[in-house]
Amino acid sequence: MNTMADFGISLPNYRIGFDVTFELIKKVAQECERLGLHSGWVADHVIPHRGPSTPLFECFTTLAALARETKTLRLGTYVVCNTFRYPSLLAKMASCVDHISGGRLELEMGAGYNEIEHERYGIPLYNYERRIRQFREGVQIVKRMFTEEAPSFKGEFYEIHEAINNPKPIQKPHPPIWVGGKGTKLLKVVAEFADWWQGSTSFSTKTSGPEDYRVKSTKLNDYIVEQDRQPAQVKRSCGLSFLIDKNEDTLKERRKKFNLPEDAGGTPDQWINRFRAYIDVGVSQFILSIPDPIEMFQDMELLAELVIPNVV
Repeated sequence: MNTMADFGISLPNYRIGFDVTFELIKKVAQECERLGLHSGWVADHVIPHRGPSTPLFECFTTLAALARETKTLRLGTYVVCNTFRYPSLLAKMASCVDHISGGRLELEMGAGYNEIEHERYGIPLYNYERRIRQFREGVQIVKRMFTEEAPSFKGEFYEIHEAINNPKPIQKPHPPIWVGGKGTKLLKVVAEFADWWQGSTSFSTKTSGPEDYRVKSTKLNDYIVEQDRQPAQVKRSCGLSFLIDKNEDTLKERRKKFNLPEDAGGTPDQWINRFRAYIDVGVSQFILSIPDPIEMFQDMELLAELVIPNVV
C-alpha cells in the first residue's frame, strides 16, 4: 500500500478475557499480510498487568514461529522489556529472529514497568531512575553486538567481554531499533540511540491525541539536536487503540462490551481524519491494538479497504 504512513497491528498473543491460541495469532498475522499491512507486533509480557491468569504467548518464541508462517510481513517486538533479559542475550535472540524471518525484524525496546509480572516471576523492578540508566546501557550493548565483531562494555549495571554474536543480523547496519515511551528521561535515550520513537496513547482521544504527540515530538527534536543528530534521523510512530465500525450504534455496543470511554474508536471517516491529524504532526507509522481478537478480522478489513486508501 502506497500511503504517507505505514500501518501495523498488535497481534493477539494475549487479550484480556480471551483464551487466545497460537493458531489465532498465526491467522491474524497471515491476514495482516494478505491485506497488505506493514507489520505485526508481539507484546513482550509474561503476565498481563490486568487479568494475570489470562493466557499469554511469550514474545520471542512467538516471533520465531511467525517468521516461518509469514513471508513479507515485518515482525516487531511491542515492547521488549529490558529487565527480562541480559542485553547480550537479547541481541543474540534478535539476531536469530532476523535470520529466521529473512531480515524482517523490528526491535522495539523499553525500560519495563509491569510490577505484577516482575514480582511473580522474581525479576527485580527497580525505581524509574535506575531503570532508565539500566536501559540506556542495554541499548548500547545491543547495538554493539549487532555491529561489532567482539564488543566489550563495562557499565554501572551490565558488563560484557568480547561478546561474539554470530551470525550477525541480516539487516545492515542492524534491525531498526525503536524505543517506546513518553517520559523525558526515556526521550533522551531515544535521541541518543534510536532509529524510531514510539509514542502510545489510550483509547480516549480526550486524555491524549495529536497535540500531545506534537508537544512530545518537539521536545524530542531538541534532545536529538543536543546529541548532534538531525530530527529526521529518528522516525515517529504512534500506538493507538483501534476500534472501527460503519454503524454508530454498533460502536456503542462494542464500547460497552469492553467498558471503553464514549469517544473510543470511530467510523471509517472519523479514523481517516484522526490518522491525518497524526500524520500532520510527523507520524509515519501506526501500530494499532484491537481489544477483541474475534472481531479484529473485520476491523482490519475495514482499515485496509476503507481507511488506508483514503489517508493521503
